[in-house]
Amino acid sequence: MISTTVRFDRDAWKKLSLHADRLEIAKAALVRDATLVHLARIEADESLLREHVTDLLAGFSIRLDHVEQWIRRGQR
Repeated sequence: MISTTVRFDRDAWKKLSLHADRLEIAKAALVRDATLVHLARIEADESLLREHVTDLLAGFSIRLDHVEQWIRRGQR
């Protein structure tokens, strides 16, 4: 396990403390869990983006094939 230091301004620390107290968890647990949720969201967004790009490229490939076929027909 790796540990690190995180710095917050006074207002952010107050909000963090209020939420941690309300949830009855340690501030460090709130920061850790929020970070893990954020990382999961980033990875899900990147995965979705990769899927969209793959779909777009597949569509472009099909269109390119059609254009190449059209050009070949015109050269005969």
